[in-house]
Amino acid sequence: MKDILNTLMNRTFHKQMVKLEPLMVHYPAFQTEDSSEASRFVLRFARKEDLPNIVELERKGYDGYLAWDLVDFSRDWNRNRYGVYILLEKKGDENKRKLVGMVIGRFVMNRSHISHLVVAPDCHSQGLGSYLLEFWLKSSLYLNKNEVTLEVRESNFKAQQLYFKYGFKIQHIKNDYYDNGEAALYLKKLLGFEEGF
Repeated sequence: MKDILNTLMNRTFHKQMVKLEPLMVHYPAFQTEDSSEASRFVLRFARKEDLPNIVELERKGYDGYLAWDLVDFSRDWNRNRYGVYILLEKKGDENKRKLVGMVIGRFVMNRSHISHLVVAPDCHSQGLGSYLLEFWLKSSLYLNKNEVTLEVRESNFKAQQLYFKYGFKIQHIKNDYYDNGEAALYLKKLLGFEEGF
């Protein structure tokens, strides 16, 4: 009964995820060159009970640093009706799934904003970051958004390389943006409906 109530609450509050369900259902799974079932990655929308695992993935992905802790994610989940939480899971033996990536943000007015794009360190260099980013961009087009924005650490060259590859441009620098005083690059990508990813 509790699961049913949580699902209903998620459906009525997180309307952007509901609107994206048709896209999610038909979106192809990611398959590495190894064609085994265990090398298959699938997307799904988060549920509230996923939040502790999301925090743990963030800790691993950011090398121990937590941009948001469980309180922050819980607050966002409960208050941000425009929030979208997309998880990437690796299928394992006996259909067990392991959380290996996520892209989280919001869809507001004419734009979407990515607040977290994380891939587990043991799954780097497989194209999973691109896969998550492409789904976010397609979701933005699907919901008729004109642009996508995000902040990225000035020192995070690997992430910047990914974003620049997909056409993001630096709009300005936010000095002292992170807890350690590091600056953030504020990036934006304008979306055209002829785009293919």
